[in-house]
Parts: sequence; C-alpha cells; structure tokens
Amino acid sequence: MEDISPYLQELVGGDPLVRILSNHAPERLVHAKISIPVAALAREEKNGQHGRSGEDVARRMVLASYFAELDKYRTPTANKGAMNGVDAFVLAIGGDTRAQEAASHSYAAMSIPGKYSPLARFRIRDDYLVGTLTMPVTIGSAGGVAAAHPQAKEILYFLGNPPIDELSGIVGAMGLVQTTAATYTFAATPG
Repeated sequence: MEDISPYLQELVGGDPLVRILSNHAPERLVHAKISIPVAALAREEKNGQHGRSGEDVARRMVLASYFAELDKYRTPTANKGAMNGVDAFVLAIGGDTRAQEAASHSYAAMSIPGKYSPLARFRIRDDYLVGTLTMPVTIGSAGGVAAAHPQAKEILYFLGNPPIDELSGIVGAMGLVQTTAATYTFAATPG
C-alpha cells in the first residue's frame, strides 16, 4: 500500500488516510509439527533430585497443553512461549516483531470465536509426543531493515536467502521449538 499510495492518490485525487491496512493475516498461516519419541523425554535423576520417565514428562506436557486450551489466564503465557522463539528470529532477520505479535495474537483470538486460543498444542500419538503450531507469519525478506541491516542480510545469506514461504516456515518452527523447550522444562522438573 505504501508503494502504490502515490499512484492511487493521483488517480483518485484523494488524500490517503492509512497506508497499512492491517497486520491481521489469517491467510498467511504456517503449520509446524514436531514428533519426539516419548522415551527421549526422560529426565534422569541428578544432584539428588528425582527424575521423571519419558511417559510422565509427555503426559505432563499434554496436560499443560490442555490447561492452556481451557484456561484464559494460562493461554497468553503458553503463547508467549512460542512468541519468544518467533520474535527472536523475526528480529534477527530485520522483521517487524510488533506486526508479527499483532498478527499472531489476533489469530489466536479468532481461531475459536470468542476465545483466545493457544498457537501450539501437544498430544501423545503412539510412542511420540507430537507438537503442532499454527500461526500467521507477516515477515518479508526484501526492503526495510532486512535490506539495510548487515546482520540481517548475513543471517538471510547464511540461510540461503530462502523464499518467503520457507522463511515463514522457519519462523513457525522457531516458535514450536521454543514452546516445546519451555513446556519440557517445567514438565520434566521434579516437584
């Protein structure tokens, strides 16, 4: 909109009111999935603290997921876990973290009408803990900070200057990996 605004202004003779229509992007969804063998989640006994079996850790991660799905006070904290990874990556590539946050939270608020929902969920399937994340991604890889900041350019180069759909997939994967690590940490910690 910013690029075509002068053309539209000249065409219709108007004065533009807004140039960014919306950060709400429910059509730009990414889906990430992780499968971890339940046995690999075991926490060994260490420094006198009891360990937890992989089955116990997986069960606790699923319970935490259900808690976030059911409790409006837990949901924002669960989503923050995903956004920690998303924001770090978006910032590193010169993206607009505020636009990404706005898009993510507006999606979480619309996925089930009248309910703010978690972006990620965990379930046990066979002998695996399966985590899934669905969210919109609003990044670009051309223009703005991404084109001007040397570190952002280096990171994009290191990644092979992926097309925007691949870059969006990396954003979703970062969110899922971060929330998986955070959920594992408290689920595996002995009481």
